[in-house]
Amino acid sequence: ILPITRQLWLVSGEACSALRFSWGSRSEEGCLSSMWALDVDCDGFPLSTTGGYVWDAARHLASFLEVAGDRFGLLRPGVRILELGAGCGWLGLTIARNVETVAEICMTEQVEGDGLRWLNHNVEKAKANGVPIGDRVTTAACDWTWYTKTTPHGAQDHGEDNARPEQEKLAEFAESGLDTHGVVGPVDESEALARIQQDANAKAQGIRHIAETSWDLVIGSDLVYNSTGVEMLPVVLRELTKNQTTGDACAEQGPAPC
Repeated sequence: ILPITRQLWLVSGEACSALRFSWGSRSEEGCLSSMWALDVDCDGFPLSTTGGYVWDAARHLASFLEVAGDRFGLLRPGVRILELGAGCGWLGLTIARNVETVAEICMTEQVEGDGLRWLNHNVEKAKANGVPIGDRVTTAACDWTWYTKTTPHGAQDHGEDNARPEQEKLAEFAESGLDTHGVVGPVDESEALARIQQDANAKAQGIRHIAETSWDLVIGSDLVYNSTGVEMLPVVLRELTKNQTTGDACAEQGPAPC
């Protein structure tokens, strides 16, 4: 959880459970006094990435935020939240479901592996099921390599991918053998080309929206599971908050306490 005050809390699933147990009876002003509704139903799917399932860490973080979210400014009217690695979207949808004062929660996922498509699928499913999220939930493409300078398609040159010959990208896509939901299957050339363009547009829109919005809170669960992710995450957080201000909600009420 990263409030814009640059104070970072890393909490494991076990710690979240312990904190919920010890703080569950708190009645301080501003805390959520009633149990959150945890009825958001997200479909899982065997994607080629880890975003096809709702992992336990998301549920633990929701439990933690239910009783301690006020300490990070979660309950401030107009707060804008950026979620990294949203996966199926359960955490972001659950926050929007229970905290009506949130102005926006932007759930991000990578385009590769169809993570973003599956995230959008679950957002639409939630709306169809009548989950009261209104228009406060948005999604955006986000690839951590955009914010690092050590990868072939990092922050300094991610645009080069869009300049590659279409046939080269089509061959790479066809070789993966993924259909519209990330499952192995036949790929139609015209559909593949259309999806390549859609992916390029999603990347451009994601970069722009993330950069142009002043985020009050950055959250994420189960984000790192190898040494590469451990090295990249601090760089990503630094880049995301480098030019951020406190935002209207935080400027009016002061920095989020910790």
